[in-house]
Amino acid sequence: MQMARNESVRAIAFAGLLLTLTAASIYAAQWWTYDRHAAKIRASVQIDKAQCPEDALPVHVEIFNGSSATIENTHIYLSARRPGRSADVGDQLPIDFEAIVPPAKTLFSCFEAHIAGPFQEENLDPRTLQWSVLTAFWHSPVALSRIRSPAGCSC
Repeated sequence: MQMARNESVRAIAFAGLLLTLTAASIYAAQWWTYDRHAAKIRASVQIDKAQCPEDALPVHVEIFNGSSATIENTHIYLSARRPGRSADVGDQLPIDFEAIVPPAKTLFSCFEAHIAGPFQEENLDPRTLQWSVLTAFWHSPVALSRIRSPAGCSC
């Protein structure tokens, strides 16, 4: 009876060890393929008449790839707020970059400012709004990562 109990304890300990090693391996793989690259990629948004002179495309979005992986495409969600207000007047549609961003390179493009339905009647000027990056998804051969910018940060 005691011998059967010892074998059960060993089997449970072995299963626990196996589970711990599996979890550690998954964490290490995620760090290696996702997190270490994602931490070095930055998205920013601003209204810059010098960079985006066309009134139809006033939103300047920039991606800096400081990682060692090539980014194949990017999906960014933006926030637009009126100064001194908390309501997000942006429509939350993703901005899709289909361009490749090699390591240590920066890509930027100009986009249309999308205002959410309830706010369209207010005729808001996108150049007067405070823009920030809510969430960005990067896809590369090495990693598919989710990056979240600090609240209110256009970094």
